[in-house]
Formats: sequence, C-alpha cells, structure tokens
Amino acid sequence: MLAGILLVAAPPAAFANSVPNAPIIGVAIRGAGSGSGSVEFSPNGDGGVGISSFTAKCTSTNGGATGSAGGTASPILVSSLTNGKVYTCRVTATNALGTSAPSNPSNTFVPISFPDAPTAVSGVPGNKRATVTWTAPASNGGSAITGYLVTPYLSGVEKQSSVFNTTATTQTVVGLANTQSYTFTVAAINLVSSGTRSAPSSPILIGLPTAPTNLSAVASPGRATVKWIAPRPTVARPSRDTS
Repeated sequence: MLAGILLVAAPPAAFANSVPNAPIIGVAIRGAGSGSGSVEFSPNGDGGVGISSFTAKCTSTNGGATGSAGGTASPILVSSLTNGKVYTCRVTATNALGTSAPSNPSNTFVPISFPDAPTAVSGVPGNKRATVTWTAPASNGGSAITGYLVTPYLSGVEKQSSVFNTTATTQTVVGLANTQSYTFTVAAINLVSSGTRSAPSSPILIGLPTAPTNLSAVASPGRATVKWIAPRPTVARPSRDTS
C-alpha cells in the first residue's frame, strides 16, 4: 500500500511594488501671472510605495517655449511659457521606484501677459477732481485691454485708486482735495490683472478760482474799459512733487 502524499499549497506571491500609474489629467488653464498655466490632475495609483512628487510639462502646438514644474499636489503652476501661443500639458507621478508614464494630454489653453504701461499721462484740474488723459499701451500677449486703474499721489503718498471698466483714455478722478497738488499714474487692465503703472504725470493743482469782484465798465465810442479786482488764489502754488 502506497503511503499517502501530502500536498501543501504554496503561499500566494506578494504583489510586487512598482512605479505609479499615469495620473488622470484634469483641466489646464492660463495662470494668474504672465506666461503661465495651471494644470489640474488626480493620482491614479501609487505603485504600493507612495508618490513623492508630480511633474507637469506643457508643450506648445505652434512654436512656444516648453515649460515644466514639479509639485506634491494638484494643481501645478507651470511658468516660462510663451504668451499668445497654444499649449497642452501632461503630468507624471514619481515614487521611490521611478516615474510613471505621462498622463493623457490636457485641453489646450493660451497664456497671456500683463499689458504694457500707458504713456503721456496728463491732467486738467477741477473742483475736487481732475480729468486725466493718457495714451493707450499695447495690449500684449493675446488679451485685449478691458479697463484702466488711475492712482493719485499727494506729496508722494499713494491715495485711493479708481478703476474704470472701459477702454476710454480720458477719465475724471473725484474726491480730491482743493488747494493740493497731485500727480497721477495709470495702469491698463486685461484678463490677467493690471499691468505696469505709467510714469507719473506732472503735478496738477486741484481747485477752481473764486469770481473777481468790483466789476465796472466805462463806455467810450466803439469800446468799453472794464475793471475788476482779481480774486485771491484759492489754491497754493504747485509743489515739486514728481511721484
């Protein structure tokens, strides 16, 4: 009689650790700063040893510079992109064993920049106000100018700015103090934010003179001689403030 044979099943093999799976791509949009993009994604398996970092790489479909950036979570901001060019992005995940394959490509987006500074800022004073005029700058980076930020300065100190949501290049700033000399800067606004501020205007003395007094006239053939007493100045001599 044959002795019985005892069969013992081998223990199941342990799952091997590996590099992460490719992340799941989300939405890519232009970033908050000039020449940047913000890339969203989701992890898709860490290979059993945890993900240490992610890398987003954005490439242009029409000749812009390639940019990449790392991070530990979504979203990742990628800088050094070319304004006005079309981009798409992919994301990889890295753990102690290596780096995943790239994700699927994102949607396309176009980075844009801040507008240039306006030029030739000047102003005409009024009663507690000034009418400020400037020359529009280049829009820059594929985003049209949508408005302007006008900022008064008094003795070199910045005062409350006024935002004008229009492309008109002449605007009235109110709430100023009579008898004071102000300078003004102007910055253009586009979809990114306001751009660089202009050089300051020449000092503008705010206020209107009072009416002359003691008006009289003496008639003579074909003419009249008119006399009056000039009003006292209601505003001080302009300061040398160049802020």
